[in-house]
Amino acid sequence: MDAEENLLKKYKKHPFAEGLLPFRPTLKELGTAFSCVSAKQEGRQRWVISDKKTGKPAIFSHAALFAQGDDIETGNFVPSNEEFPNGLEEKFAQRRANTRCFYTYVLDTYADLSLFEGQWILDDYMKTVKGFNSTSLPRRSYMSGQDPKYRSRFWMQTPIFLRREPDKDGANIDHLHPWVVQADHQSKLFRANPDRPRVWVKDGDKILPISECDPSVLQRGDLVAISFTITYHITKTNWFLQYHPVDVLVLRQTEGDPTDYSSPTLDLTSRPAPTLKQVTYVDSDSDDERPSKRLKTGDELGGSSSSNAREECGTEGSKSSHGGEGDDGSSEAAMRTQPSDTLASSADNAQEFVEGSSKQGGLGEEGEIPDYEIVDVTTQEGEKLATRSTSGKSSRLGRKRT
Repeated sequence: MDAEENLLKKYKKHPFAEGLLPFRPTLKELGTAFSCVSAKQEGRQRWVISDKKTGKPAIFSHAALFAQGDDIETGNFVPSNEEFPNGLEEKFAQRRANTRCFYTYVLDTYADLSLFEGQWILDDYMKTVKGFNSTSLPRRSYMSGQDPKYRSRFWMQTPIFLRREPDKDGANIDHLHPWVVQADHQSKLFRANPDRPRVWVKDGDKILPISECDPSVLQRGDLVAISFTITYHITKTNWFLQYHPVDVLVLRQTEGDPTDYSSPTLDLTSRPAPTLKQVTYVDSDSDDERPSKRLKTGDELGGSSSSNAREECGTEGSKSSHGGEGDDGSSEAAMRTQPSDTLASSADNAQEFVEGSSKQGGLGEEGEIPDYEIVDVTTQEGEKLATRSTSGKSSRLGRKRT
């Protein structure tokens, strides 16, 4: 873990390529005379964070843990006559070229909010930029990081398709996936974005395309350095920003499979409902390896056992509620707070009952125990305690017992 944290700290401060700006250190000077970036308007409703030195979009760098993402070549775009890539759900797929097709990279920010913290600095800065959001629209809550429930993941997306513009058509797209190239040729409204994010792997002193490595895909838990641009968009109802990934460099691949949080499969729907018949109570304090069994008495097996038990519990509850000689209700509290003593004494009583039955001829031939129904002592004692507690409270408060 220390090695991972050190690697993250290193590449948060130091860019992994020339021309990159470390994200958090750069934003510390944002809005001051020493700032090397500023917001630049490009179009009526779009602002780009730009590098003051070059006048071009600023390319930031950061480091984080990779969480999930779509196919690195096709994103969430799948033509209608093609099968879905592994990991892409049908409900998230786009079947034709449009503005909802993205190359998506999701970072794990559960224990690291530095990307959100930088975003909050940028949001505050944009509110001071002259001409930005002149109609005072609200900030879109989605991906704002204001709700702690949604801070565990950070999304970066680059559009797969852009709207056609006469002066930008004809860009080289031969390096893109055949699905994207074909959609570019067929669509009259959208063209393929030639700037598909690139993914690399650090192998010793070499930097290799991930397609030449094994595994040739990003895995959850990979430690990555990532570069990106930032654009603010204004819609008719709100404003928000997007992080567009440029290069993803795997610094250290995850070791083994990620933690598996699944549970054993028991097929609970086919299991019978709980029952108290033919159950045994195991006395953990007993030296005997055999379980200590509690047998129902003749009275308990009779038809009036339930009513007798209720009357007995009601009488005892009434006594405890009214106090009695030297009884201020503490005995009831003691029984609730010391269940182990109660159960131990019940087990002793059960053993005495078995021994007494043997002396009185209650056992069958050759010392066999009669075929009485066996009940759970812990359950029986728990029911008595619950009944006593309810009866006592009802009596004290003057409420009707149920």
